[in-house]
Amino acid sequence: MHAHSPAHRSHERGAARSASLGLIAMLVLGAALAGCSGATKTPKVLAFVSPTPTASPSPTPTPLPTPSPTPTPPPTPKPSPTTGPCYGANLQITIILQGGLAWQSGAGHEMATFQLKNTGSTPCLISSKDQPLLLNGDGSILISGPAAGSSPNLMLAPNATMLASVQTSNLCAAPPIVAPVVVAFVMPGGTGMVTSSAASSTDLGGVPSCLGDNTAPSGDIEMTSWAP
Repeated sequence: MHAHSPAHRSHERGAARSASLGLIAMLVLGAALAGCSGATKTPKVLAFVSPTPTASPSPTPTPLPTPSPTPTPPPTPKPSPTTGPCYGANLQITIILQGGLAWQSGAGHEMATFQLKNTGSTPCLISSKDQPLLLNGDGSILISGPAAGSSPNLMLAPNATMLASVQTSNLCAAPPIVAPVVVAFVMPGGTGMVTSSAASSTDLGGVPSCLGDNTAPSGDIEMTSWAP
């Protein structure tokens, strides 16, 4: 190795100082430039962005309640027609022949069977018991039976029939008899009197014999209840 002379070493030290000073100057200049550059820098302009309005959610329509069907009221039942009493015009009473005879005689009395028929088109009611009358051919009353009183009602359908028996006895002090002698039935309930048919235009079969005092008016007539 070569030993450096003092002059050479002094020269090196001067060069080092010069380099140091130059480095410092450069740093100072850089800092100044940086400061100037920051002062002249154009500031960024922030654009104001209006917020996009959020669309309000459309209200969901509330569904209308489904109306309940109005219940159909049950049909008003029609009242059953009231069955009223039979009209005399719709009743037919005939005397029944038995063995060719209408009246059967025995022990001072006469007896016959009668048929009652509803000739109307609707059902009607009759009393099971009526007041029987024995009528002379001129329409006068020969014998009057007891009043019917209270008795059950019977339904008589159209064309339906009922039967009853009538018995007469002990007709005394009678007026002159005129043919035909018939039986009539006084029916309660406003039906009125219904006269039976005669066995013939000369029928006197219902006139009973007098078993007592022929000077004292008397006579009996009675009937059974109507029955099918």
